[in-house]
Amino acid sequence: MGFQVNVIITTSVVSTAVDSSLFLEFMLNLILVLYVLLGGLFFTRWLDFFLEDQEMSVQMRWLSMLILLIATILWPITVPFAYLELLNFHKKNKQLINLLINLSNAKVIDDACLKQKLNDSLSFSVSSSSNFHREEH
Repeated sequence: MGFQVNVIITTSVVSTAVDSSLFLEFMLNLILVLYVLLGGLFFTRWLDFFLEDQEMSVQMRWLSMLILLIATILWPITVPFAYLELLNFHKKNKQLINLLINLSNAKVIDDACLKQKLNDSLSFSVSSSSNFHREEH
């Protein structure tokens, strides 16, 4: 009778270890599949942007292709940083972005007030970017 109890306890411990091992293997495989699928998705999207630029020199193309491959491999690091940069850009240029969205929704730009806002925003944007370039030098 003692032998049967010992065998049952041992088999339940072994089956629990096997179940957790299978679960861990499944999760690792799932993470690997998601990593590869998302990496492929990012690569194709970034390659489209890369191929659209026709003004690059041959040397710049090689360097850009190398950076594209490295960014694709390291996409779990690259994508969050790129998203933070996009958020910062949107935050800095919120007025101009909203104005451009409103302009795209407007049919005709005959309104003098709207023309003035466009002029003011564009002149502000140009002056801000020129101040930025002056500070760099």
